[in-house]
Amino acid sequence: MATTDLMLDDTHDIAFDGVNISIGTNKAVVAQRIYMRLSIFCGEWFVDKSFGVPYYKNILGKNFNPMTMNAIFVGAITGTPGVRRLAEPIQYKYDAGLRTLALKLKALLTTGEILSMEFPSAA
Repeated sequence: MATTDLMLDDTHDIAFDGVNISIGTNKAVVAQRIYMRLSIFCGEWFVDKSFGVPYYKNILGKNFNPMTMNAIFVGAITGTPGVRRLAEPIQYKYDAGLRTLALKLKALLTTGEILSMEFPSAA
C-alpha cells in the first residue's frame, strides 16, 4: 500500500492550484519529510524545543567536529518515517567562500526504493 501525504510548495504551504490539493506518494513524501527535518533548527519549534538539527550548537559553532556533524545528519535522516537506512554514506560539499554546506544522500526506503536527493535542493 502506498503512503500518501499532502505535498508542500516552495514556500512550504500546502500545494494548491486553486482547485486541487497536491498529494504525493512514497519517494516524494519521504523526500519532503527529510527536507523538512533538515530545515528545522533545534529550538525553533515551540511545541518541542528539542526537535530539529542542532546547527548552532554542533555544526555552525566554533566546536565543529565532522564526525559529530555526520552522526547528527545520519540520525535525522534515518529517523525519518519511511527511511530504513542510508544506501551509501552522505556526501558533503562545503564552500568556505559562500559559507554553505550541501548534502547529497541516497536512502533505502521501507518500500525497498532508493531515494536520491540533495539538501538544500539544487536550484
